[in-house]
Parts: sequence; structure tokens; C-alpha cells
Amino acid sequence: MSIPLIGLTWVGASLVFGAPLMYPLMAGYLLGIVIYDELHYHLHSRRPGTRIGVWLRRIHMLHHFRHPDSHFGVSGPYWDYVFGTALKRSDDPGIRTLT
Repeated sequence: MSIPLIGLTWVGASLVFGAPLMYPLMAGYLLGIVIYDELHYHLHSRRPGTRIGVWLRRIHMLHHFRHPDSHFGVSGPYWDYVFGTALKRSDDPGIRTLT
């Protein structure tokens, strides 16, 4: 799925920004995609070793297996609070906060 998105972004960046500015922007975009994909893979396949890792994995698994309409932010869960897609603890007792 990433390859078509990268292609569309490449075309859009070339139309909007032009050749000189497009290259560093695309490099940052590609780095972001790699970081996101690696974090997503790590949350699915490895046991987290930190409190933050445990929390990220818990809310990500809640998204996949219990609440598919919430917790979309894998690498940036703060976006769920910005867009109102984060569940509160009162909505589901399986959700724990970092504190």
C-alpha cells in the first residue's frame, strides 16, 4: 500500500513544490514511512520492553481487535486526542493510561 501512496505524493510534491524543494521533502516523507512501518511491525511481532512500548502495543491491539473505529495513531497516538478518536478509560476498562 505504501508504494502507490509514495507515487501519488511524488507527483503531488513535484507539481506543488518543483524539483529543488521536492527532494528533501520526499526524503523526510520516506523516512517517516519507514519509521512508521518499523514501529507497526515491532508492535505486532515483539514484546515491548518499556512502559511506553507496552502502552503503545495495548492501544494498537485494541484498535485491531476490539475498537476498529478508535486509536488510529500508531506512531503518534496524540493525534487520536486531536481528532477525538481516542477512547476514554470509562468507555473500556481494558484501556490504561501511562500515569
